[in-house]
Amino acid sequence: MCWCLGLDLWTVLSRDRAAKPTMLATCPLVDCHAGLYGPSSIGGAHSVTTGIIAPFIAGFLSVLIFHQGVWAMFAAAGKTPAPAWSMAKQGPLNVPAVVNAAFWGGVWGIAMVWLVLPAMQGLLGYWGTMILLGSLLTSLVALLVVFPAKGRPFAAGWNPVIWIFALLVNAAWGFGLGLLLPLVGRILPAF
Repeated sequence: MCWCLGLDLWTVLSRDRAAKPTMLATCPLVDCHAGLYGPSSIGGAHSVTTGIIAPFIAGFLSVLIFHQGVWAMFAAAGKTPAPAWSMAKQGPLNVPAVVNAAFWGGVWGIAMVWLVLPAMQGLLGYWGTMILLGSLLTSLVALLVVFPAKGRPFAAGWNPVIWIFALLVNAAWGFGLGLLLPLVGRILPAF
């Protein structure tokens, strides 16, 4: 799997003014297309599609399918007060909670591809990065930043049940992102 899916480091570092930002070259640093999904996993070239749109769509869909799927299992077992795929309005825009979560899953998808995956894939591998760091980073931000911002207890009051729940649903999201990213990258036309 391409470690720099969407990050054309050569163009950024070389300050090549002639490079077209919509059709970037393949990564010159490593043979990044000879990994898990093979040379044609994303078409062999980086583009706006593989750099921003595909990670956003993969992260968005991963929330709807994997994150909320695990949430539904917890809800069916009576372990969470809120149902999965909640249509309850929230935030200043009054969007359904599941749409809000999916939007942020898309934003996290872009962050994972541009920042986390390039930095950590060599240490943890593709799946380790997606699942472990996808779970850990999103859970830490949710429990340490978002919870207090919404008036909830910092770190969920250090309740281990909430921490385990957050880590598991976000691990499912990371798995889904890792699974969907190359698929979405192949399906979308490059532009």
